[in-house]
Amino acid sequence: MKVICDYCGAKVPKYETVISPEDGKRHCFNCFNKKISQELGIDFEAVNFDPITLEDSYGGKHTFHFRSLLVPTGKLIEAFELKDGEPGGYMSGVLDGFSCDISDLKIKLLNRLQRLMKHKSLKMLHGSWTLVSPGIIRGRIEYGFGEDSPTVIIDGKYFTWDEFGRMITSYEGWQFRLKMVDKTDED
Repeated sequence: MKVICDYCGAKVPKYETVISPEDGKRHCFNCFNKKISQELGIDFEAVNFDPITLEDSYGGKHTFHFRSLLVPTGKLIEAFELKDGEPGGYMSGVLDGFSCDISDLKIKLLNRLQRLMKHKSLKMLHGSWTLVSPGIIRGRIEYGFGEDSPTVIIDGKYFTWDEFGRMITSYEGWQFRLKMVDKTDED
């Protein structure tokens, strides 16, 4: 769904906007970046990278889109797939200081995406996804629309909290460590 930026009038995807807490107006990311860079006195030019397609460890192809943002702690580049017209599936991001080179940051993100696509947390067993045993499960938690519990995304695949719970019951009696990390951090 496309919306109109209240500042420049550009028609952009809704996910490419920020609503200002000061006045409730919608900024496209270009206007948002300009405003923040002026407030911080920093030169920043948003860079538009062409989408790329990578293959995951299951042989599936995934097209990543990019966006660059100036945030209070530095420069951020995010990579995401589009699912039903919204960011979803595999996602990642990198963050560095204000003085970093945006091209170097993009290379760092591409390297991270390649590692992400090689990791395998799931395997198909008797027609159902199960967890690779033993190992590290890498994923993301998102709001479960229409659900009382979150949605879990593992290897770009969506699972309800109950489905995830059924997957981990095969490890009954095992111990686990749960480590929450920001999408820009390496784990």
